[in-house]
Amino acid sequence: MLEKQKMILNLFGKWELTEQEAANLLDLPLERYYEFHLGEFENLNSELGNKVDELLRIHKALRTLFDDPERGYLWIRRPNTVFKGKIALEIMILNLKRVRIYLEAEVNG
Repeated sequence: MLEKQKMILNLFGKWELTEQEAANLLDLPLERYYEFHLGEFENLNSELGNKVDELLRIHKALRTLFDDPERGYLWIRRPNTVFKGKIALEIMILNLKRVRIYLEAEVNG
């Protein structure tokens, strides 16, 4: 899991998330997010592991949809008509799977 943790933290940096936004995405209290960030979060439960996997799948879909990686990084903060004008990050915090399903459907046509 350490490798995935590093990938997620790198992704959060690319997405320019605040620590609170990152904690919210992982559904962790800020104190627990700090432990995750420092690699002190040894026993990741399956729910957190699933969230990490969902985030990596979202990232993969964005990389497929956008030739320019920067556009994919910015996409999560842009209003989206599919999400009734809300930004993807807001929806991701509430329901990662919804955003992942949408993006993977776009990838698969």
